Amino acid sequence: MTEKKEPVGDKSILSNYAFTLNNIKNNIFRLKKNESGKIIYLLNEGPIPKKFGLTTEVIFGKTVEEIFGEEASKPALEHFEKAFGGEVVQYEVNFDDVWFETILSPVEIEGKIVEVAGSSYDITYRVRYQKEIERLNEELKQLSIIDKLTGLYNRYKLDEILKYEILQSERYGKELTVIFFDIDNFKQINDNHGHTAGDLVLKGVSDLCQGLIRGADRIGRWGGEEFMIVSPETSMREGTCIAEKIRQAIASHSFDGGISITASFGVGSYKRGTDFDDFIRALDDAMYEAKRNGRNRVEYFEL
Repeated sequence: MTEKKEPVGDKSILSNYAFTLNNIKNNIFRLKKNESGKIIYLLNEGPIPKKFGLTTEVIFGKTVEEIFGEEASKPALEHFEKAFGGEVVQYEVNFDDVWFETILSPVEIEGKIVEVAGSSYDITYRVRYQKEIERLNEELKQLSIIDKLTGLYNRYKLDEILKYEILQSERYGKELTVIFFDIDNFKQINDNHGHTAGDLVLKGVSDLCQGLIRGADRIGRWGGEEFMIVSPETSMREGTCIAEKIRQAIASHSFDGGISITASFGVGSYKRGTDFDDFIRALDDAMYEAKRNGRNRVEYFEL
């Protein structure tokens, strides 16, 4: 005996359809153009529409502008129009602090695009994770080039800057002057006042110098109590004047705890073809020449 099956009626089909819509994990939607050429929604279902109260029953037949407003609709409409023009469009968008990725596909019947089908899914977690990774990478990058105590560039970054400026000088014949200085008798500050006081002096010197150098100059802590200033498109005379101005400012300044200090300076202008290490050595020699000549002074060299 054959079992008689009941035909699947419209009610069953609709029930299954509703179950599917209620349980989809992504947002799905359908768009078409009305008689006025405006893009309207035929379907909008999934967790995103539910979250914002924009399901099919709420927005069916409404234009994009009616739902989101004229101004807010412009970015979405640009993507929608591309899809109605025959393109498969993929984009990311932020709506009320929720990020989601959308894919639009034109639906073609007999050579004519009649609708656009879309699917979106929430990528907020992915975007936030990526932004956090970018933030941490930037933080690591800063740690790799910034001296933690003074906030100035460290030796690694100064090397990079100086090598770049030397290449510019070699290629375009631009002047390049470098100032190298060392705080005099710094060990005595640590011995007499403590390392915390020494750290405050180093920070104070960096702050003082940053207020005195020009916008194009780059300053960094070379190491210990040594500092370097790279001055592109600067002559020896100009560089010596900058060094003298900083020397005077340091010598006349009262640092935290009433500590007074001086510094010795070596100034040099790069000459085309000079070896990088030889140039650094010459700067170091000029700075120590200032110390041998009584400290608290500026010495310069010409290659």
